[in-house]
Amino acid sequence: YIPFGTPIVVGLLLPQQTLATTVFWQWLNQSHNACVNYANRNATKPTPVSKFILGYIGAVTSAVSIAVGLNAFIKKANRFNPATRSLIQRFVPFPAVGT
Repeated sequence: YIPFGTPIVVGLLLPQQTLATTVFWQWLNQSHNACVNYANRNATKPTPVSKFILGYIGAVTSAVSIAVGLNAFIKKANRFNPATRSLIQRFVPFPAVGT
């Protein structure tokens, strides 16, 4: 898990991300998590593939929406100075990934 997860975590925490990089790293993280969850499923109990697909779509949609929304909110928050804004943006991946 560590050899594949570490580059993703570093990518999620890169400073000054654009919309495209935010979407890419959140998508890659959720795709990696979905593959790990699928590989570690209980194979003795069949589960329809549609359930995995719906879960994947929901995870990617919520993570990307939260990350993009929080980044947009922070960029528009005029009461924060640039250093504080940059510091706060580093924590955006945590609620996005956790949700």
